[in-house]
Amino acid sequence: MTAQIPPSTSTEQAAPPILRSSRYEYALLGMIIVVVVATTIGSGGNFWSAANLNSILVDAALTAIPAIGMTFVIITGGIDVSVGAILGLSAALTGIAYNHGLSPWTAALVGIIAGTVMGIINGFFIAFIQIPPIITTLGFLSIWSAALYLVLGGNWITNIPASYTSVAVTDKVLGIPLSMWVALALVIAFSWILSHRPWGRYLYAIGNNAEGSRIFGLPVNKTIVLSYTLLGMFSAIAAIVHLGLSPLVQASTGSGFELTVIAAVVVGGTSIVGGRGTIVGSLLGAIFVEIINDAVVLFHIQAFWQGVALGIMILISVMVGNLYRRRQKAR
Repeated sequence: MTAQIPPSTSTEQAAPPILRSSRYEYALLGMIIVVVVATTIGSGGNFWSAANLNSILVDAALTAIPAIGMTFVIITGGIDVSVGAILGLSAALTGIAYNHGLSPWTAALVGIIAGTVMGIINGFFIAFIQIPPIITTLGFLSIWSAALYLVLGGNWITNIPASYTSVAVTDKVLGIPLSMWVALALVIAFSWILSHRPWGRYLYAIGNNAEGSRIFGLPVNKTIVLSYTLLGMFSAIAAIVHLGLSPLVQASTGSGFELTVIAAVVVGGTSIVGGRGTIVGSLLGAIFVEIINDAVVLFHIQAFWQGVALGIMILISVMVGNLYRRRQKAR
């Protein structure tokens, strides 16, 4: 039987997914411009230094790459709080593979495969064992973190290939670091998939009505597993960028990173309860989050305020999303 997308009476849901959040994305772009102007004035122009702009772009790429996968997951109504642990363990396995004689990019492939497998495991327990996403990924956050501690054996990995730094930070095309070009390529490719391929439509349908999607014959379980698989893979790719930024792996590597990724996705307009969101929005969200973090540094504000700002951004974005849904229901 050919799977069909469940019909929707909502005019918003009837629109192509890639266009649904366009107004929000324009508003977010306006907010980015406002923050950039304010930061430029407040920092005496230091915002526009080449080193600072490069730092923002690399940090935004680090966040945006896994944010693509997190967008898929949240659109389906899921969540993954083990992203930071997946990044840390993937980085450690990459470093260990390199220190055991593999070439830098073969070692990177080992880490990416490991991250992909971790994503598959997360997705399997959520889709087939039917454990709620927050419980599943909290459990695996502990498991992957413990595994990171075990593979490190109380030591740090410091022998990291210089080629990772070249690709992530120093090598540029048209003045933009390669890591951001990788993020942009992934955003373009998966935005097209999200809006033009059946799998993308399945994500939105599941997020709006999972049980209805099952009744209509959509491959709900496979779609959910694939979304977590891609998130695991993208988290491992981000681990390579992280190693380029900070050529060191320790037991705390990746800790708290999941909140940054979730913030980028939610700030980018993806509904935390599922059914709505775009990858372009998540990219803009990642840029916005990193500009805010950069402003905290340029204004010499204590670092813990970054966490406060992150929490406030998540709360405001969820509140805006709730108001948007109420307006849609009232129509």
